[in-house]
Amino acid sequence: MKKIIATLVSVSLAVGSYAQNVGTDAAWPYQISPQTISVCAEPDNVPEAMLLASMSGVAAKSVNAEDYEEMVWTSFPDDSAVFKAVVRTIKPFTTIETNVWELLGKYADAGIVKGYVLYTAGNERSVNAATAYASSSDAIMVDESLQGKMESYGLELLEDCRGVETADAESYATENIVVVATADDAGLRDFAIAYGVKVIGPSESVPEGAVAIGRVNDSVLNPFVFGSKSGNLPVLISAERHLAAKEEGEDADSEDLEISMNGMFHRINSAIVR
Repeated sequence: MKKIIATLVSVSLAVGSYAQNVGTDAAWPYQISPQTISVCAEPDNVPEAMLLASMSGVAAKSVNAEDYEEMVWTSFPDDSAVFKAVVRTIKPFTTIETNVWELLGKYADAGIVKGYVLYTAGNERSVNAATAYASSSDAIMVDESLQGKMESYGLELLEDCRGVETADAESYATENIVVVATADDAGLRDFAIAYGVKVIGPSESVPEGAVAIGRVNDSVLNPFVFGSKSGNLPVLISAERHLAAKEEGEDADSEDLEISMNGMFHRINSAIVR
């Protein structure tokens, strides 16, 4: 019991401190809640982590387009309190335990994943361009080392980002937020793919007027940052809409309901510690 309480307190303090650093009226993208959540353990290697993050982003896009009813939750150590709060809030019909490759087969068969984008591991510009094209093409991100497996899933190469310096400007649907990440950080790429958010490297300048999110070498980025094991933002955003709607007495699916970054953390924090 003491360990559980300690975990809840640490999550509460972390989320609360990030919320205090927001100081912005920027709004989160809209996310419809899923009827099903597939729970997949965090992969132990970067190529599979990138693959899973991209599937999560594509699934969130499909839910928003009302073409699918399932989203992905990547399970990290000690995140059970957060996930329980999410399930309690969204109340999905079911949750499913799965793995990366089982999930890929399911999404390929369902036509949710349209193909794959190839990138070079460790190459920041290649990885970030692949993230953008995965978003615009409803595709998964595939490292060169995994390309041989794609044929067995019936997936075609849609874009080759090896050696690509940058993605086309029209690949980005969201302009007021950017994700800052290293080449091997999959954490917030589900968010970037789901909403067409640009990913930049730690040495790149944040566009004027944009909000930067991410963590680089344990340095907090202004105005706020997630933990070292970040991810699952699409699911969290859908949960936060329910919490915000409950507070304001509105329908949880109201498209007019604006979600502020600061408000999101406040409400999720409250839900976790209940």
